[in-house]
Amino acid sequence: ALVASLVKSKTVPTNSPHQKVDLSPDLVKAVTAELIKESSDSSSTAESQATIVDEDQTILLESRVKDALEYIFSTQNARLINANHAIGYVAYGLSDLIFLYPGLTGNDYLGQELKEYGQVRNAKNELVKLVQMDTRFGALQAVQGALAQDPTKRLTVLTSSNALLSMVPNLYALAAQRQPIVFHVAAQSVDQDLVVSPNVDAVLAAARNTGAILLSSSSAQEAHDMAIAAHQIAYSARLPVIHFFNGVSASKQIEKVNLTSYTHLAQLEAIKDIQDPYQVAQKALGQYKPFEYVGASDADTVLVTLRASASDSLQHAVGSTLAKVGLLNVRLFRPWSESDLIHALPKTTRRLVILEEGAGLYAFNGPLYQDVAASIRFGPLAHDQRPRLVSAQAATFDHLQAAHMVPL
Repeated sequence: ALVASLVKSKTVPTNSPHQKVDLSPDLVKAVTAELIKESSDSSSTAESQATIVDEDQTILLESRVKDALEYIFSTQNARLINANHAIGYVAYGLSDLIFLYPGLTGNDYLGQELKEYGQVRNAKNELVKLVQMDTRFGALQAVQGALAQDPTKRLTVLTSSNALLSMVPNLYALAAQRQPIVFHVAAQSVDQDLVVSPNVDAVLAAARNTGAILLSSSSAQEAHDMAIAAHQIAYSARLPVIHFFNGVSASKQIEKVNLTSYTHLAQLEAIKDIQDPYQVAQKALGQYKPFEYVGASDADTVLVTLRASASDSLQHAVGSTLAKVGLLNVRLFRPWSESDLIHALPKTTRRLVILEEGAGLYAFNGPLYQDVAASIRFGPLAHDQRPRLVSAQAATFDHLQAAHMVPL
C-alpha cells in the first residue's frame, strides 16, 4: 500500500534508475495525504462519504510514513522501477553495444527507455551504442556482423519472445561459436485483437535446443539480479545466455529494487576454474538456485512451473492452502539437471502437476513437461518412488486460489 501511495503521489521518481530519491518533508506529506485518501475511499459508504482525520493522528501517521520511507530507501541505490527498467539498467551498465528488437509489441518494448540515457556512461565509464533493428528472419545477422568486426565488444540483445522466434537459426550458430552474448527476453505475445498476453513457453520452444543457457526471473528485483547473473554466466561459460521474464506483469508492476551501482558492476569478474556451464550458472546465481521449492515439507502434490510463470497469486495460493501442496520453480532451464530436480522435491511427493503457460495450447505435452517426465522416467528414482505426472496448460495460472489446491 505504501509503494502504491508513493507512485500515486507522483512525488517520487519512478522508472528512473539514475535519479536518487530525496526524502523531503513535502514528500512525506504527499504520501501521507495519499494514504489518507486511499483509506477514505475504501472505508466510505453510501451513507457517509466524509472522513474526519484528527490532526494528531495525521502527525502520527506522517511520523510512521517517514520511518517507513527511510527503511524502504535505506540503501543509496533503492529505486521504484519495473522489470523492464531494472534489466535495461543492468544491460546498459554491462554492455558496449545493445541491439533492440521491438518485435510486435508496438511502442512499449523492452529497452525503449535506454534512448533517454543520453550521456550516461556504463560500468567501464564509456558510452553505449544503441541499435534498433527490424524483426525478420535472420534478424541476428547484424549482431554476428558486429562480432566479426570486433569480437571483444560486449553485446546484448533486448527483445520479446515473438521476435526471438526469428532468431533461432542464428542462435545455433552463436552457441556453436561460443559467443558470450546476453539476450534479455520479455515473454509476451500479441494476438489478432492486439491483446498482449504472457507467452513464457514460447521461449522454451524457440531456444531450448540451441545450446544457449536459459534462466528466468519473476519480480523486478529478481530481473535485476538475474540480468547480472546472465552477463557473468555468458562471459564465464563463453556461451549465449537467454534471460526471460513475464513481459506482461513484471514489466508493468513497479516495486522497490536495490540496484547494483555501476562502480560495483565494474568489479564483476568471470568465474574461473569451472568448465561445466551448469556449475558456472549455479555459482553465478548466488543466493538463488536452479530449482527453488516452496510449500509443505511433506507435500504429496507439487506444482512445477518456470520461475517466470510463478506469479504472486500462484505462490500465495500454495502458501495459504491447508492441503499438502508445494511449488517447484524452475529458474535454470538450460542446462537441465535431473538430479537437482529430483533432489529439490520432497520425498513424500506422489504427484507432479506441470504448469505450462503459453498463448496457445500444445497438441501434445510442452517442453517443461517433457524434461520433467524424462527426469522422472530415466532418473535415479526407483519405479515405486516415481510420482504420477499431470499436465496442465493455460494462457495464465493467475486464477488459481487456495481453494483449488485439493488432492487430485
